[in-house]
Amino acid sequence: MFKHAMVVARSGNGAERCLPWLGRLMDAAASRVTLLTVLESGRRRGLAGRRVVTDEEVLRRAAYAALQGPAVQLGELGFDVKSVVRFDDPVANILEGVAASNVDVIALSIPFDEPSARWWRRSAVERLFEQTMVPVFVVRHGPSRFQRILVCLSADAPERVAEVARALADRDDATLFAVYEVVEGDVASRVCAVARRRAVDLVIANVRDAACVMAAAPCPILAVP
Repeated sequence: MFKHAMVVARSGNGAERCLPWLGRLMDAAASRVTLLTVLESGRRRGLAGRRVVTDEEVLRRAAYAALQGPAVQLGELGFDVKSVVRFDDPVANILEGVAASNVDVIALSIPFDEPSARWWRRSAVERLFEQTMVPVFVVRHGPSRFQRILVCLSADAPERVAEVARALADRDDATLFAVYEVVEGDVASRVCAVARRRAVDLVIANVRDAACVMAAAPCPILAVP
């Protein structure tokens, strides 16, 4: 379905969490994956010979090394893989990379509860939802399958949400469950209750509803702009 995914991960382990789902979102043949890690800027550390060594350079080398394993695994599956390490604002770096490389889906694997990811707060993901022009897949625990999909068809962009849901359902012969006209302010509780009751593998919603559901969702989310 998608042809170029940008996997945004804090570490190599985070990137590996995305691997089982990429096969569901994409066809390995003729598809590309960009592995992106965005880190906090470092400070000058000292000298190594004639060359100034900074914390950023040390962190960059370590980040590339951590992404090597997932990159090899994706390559073995047939994906064309590129690893990228950037610093500072994660949202700006993601959007810049999406625009420059014709990315058509973003996959997030961010451990929001880790102190080392403090600049990747949930507010940053909400800002990404507000500005993205492509769907955003948020990794959560659970089996890597899309056999039971919950589709939130509220007033914002229901046609686009339904289009994406149908494409994924047709691909995996999945069962679709729909929630219509979610009342604002009650999105998270209603959607998550239905998701648990129906034991769904994926929630597809517009970016506004996805931002509300994200914290409590029992399964991955696909936010559609």
